[in-house]
Amino acid sequence: MVYGSAGGEMEIASLTSVLALVVSVVALVVTSRIAARQIRSARVSNETVVALDWLTRELINDAFLESEAYVLDRLAEEESAELGVSGLPTTARIHVLRVGRYYASLGHLVVFGVVDERLILSLVHHRIRTAWIACKPFVEAERKIRGAPFFAFFEHIAARASEVNIPRIHVDLGLRSFVDAAGPVGLTGDQRAVQPGD
Repeated sequence: MVYGSAGGEMEIASLTSVLALVVSVVALVVTSRIAARQIRSARVSNETVVALDWLTRELINDAFLESEAYVLDRLAEEESAELGVSGLPTTARIHVLRVGRYYASLGHLVVFGVVDERLILSLVHHRIRTAWIACKPFVEAERKIRGAPFFAFFEHIAARASEVNIPRIHVDLGLRSFVDAAGPVGLTGDQRAVQPGD
């Protein structure tokens, strides 16, 4: 190829154009993937904030706490599991549905990847398991009555709670233990030696 010729210059110009087109296409693909990832990340972040707000608000809600106490402490003593959930008296049914729907919703959030399972289980690990144990006979009877699934996501999250090792999760998350030390909180070494008013 002779660079001084018109044909050679044309080939270089064509190669340059093709190369520029390839670089542009690659840049477009990479940019599109990055944008899609950022959109997904923003959506998950927004869903996580909403889920956490709802999760923590419900856990301190007096009506939920009353329902959970009823389910754990009185349901089995006062009602027959053969009734299922739908056959329970209104007050008992409201308590069971409130607790079951809440924990089933947590199961949904975990299964669909909206929140990290470790977050849910480290927060309500024991509560989910004890609530499931109390509700299980009523849920199983309800499934027979309906001939269909009922509170499957509640059962799933309770099963996961019984399978995970919470101390292991705490280690993996890097949780630290409090070590009692002399002196006011927040002061270290030399700061502890001289305190105001000494």
